Amino acid sequence: MVKLIFTINGKELKAKPITLGDWEFLGQYLKSRLLNDLQMVESPSLRRELQMNIQMRDYGSLDVINCARLDVFQKMWYLMFGGNTGLTEKAIKEFANDDNIFEITKEVLKASGIKYKESEETEDNTVETLSEETLSENPPKDDNSVTSESKL
Repeated sequence: MVKLIFTINGKELKAKPITLGDWEFLGQYLKSRLLNDLQMVESPSLRRELQMNIQMRDYGSLDVINCARLDVFQKMWYLMFGGNTGLTEKAIKEFANDDNIFEITKEVLKASGIKYKESEETEDNTVETLSEETLSENPPKDDNSVTSESKL
């Protein structure tokens, strides 16, 4: 496993790649947050339709990365850096104040099997997952997690 050590808010922290089981958890977490947001929809018929659409969909790694929700990223950071002794949820929330946190997140995601394609025509980065064959040959591993048969 690649050693991932980063300095965030002046503290040196070890990170671990996101595993397949972690992606499943993050997808379910995103789904729960989206369902929770429906309480703000006033129309019962629209709320019911949106609820059905959210519940029928499986949210994968790309959905989690592209959701741009700070609460989901905080949960992802907790999974990445949770193995560090004394790291609290309050400290995780402070990660958003670090100027380099998204570059650090990008590096950990690369170690997790997410690859970024730099587009020459635009300044935008596009994200795509590695092929299923590549993941099966060299999946991110976590000694404490249970492996899953799901696909990203």
